[in-house]
Amino acid sequence: MPFTSDDFQDLIRLLERHPEWRPELRRLVLSEELLELPARIGQLADSTVQRFGRLDAALERLAEAQEQTERRLATLTARVDALAEAQARTEQQLATLTARVDALAEAQARTEQQ
Repeated sequence: MPFTSDDFQDLIRLLERHPEWRPELRRLVLSEELLELPARIGQLADSTVQRFGRLDAALERLAEAQEQTERRLATLTARVDALAEAQARTEQQLATLTARVDALAEAQARTEQQ
């Protein structure tokens, strides 16, 4: 006896009245792979959530390290700037001292000539 559209409609009505029959029908109609799909998707979702959690923690650590690096770089920049200023002062003082020594040498030379 062929399965008709009326039979199909009857089956749908029966499943609506008896939803507890649906899992058994699924087991008979669907392949094992399809039946296992919800559990596999659940496992994949759990794994993905865990991985995103680890990734988020790693990104937070990287952000903290970046902030620390930026603070250190700012400190080093300030130190280099201070050293450059000190070097400029030293060069100015050396130029002044050189000029004074040159003036003294000239005065000494004039004194020796006299």
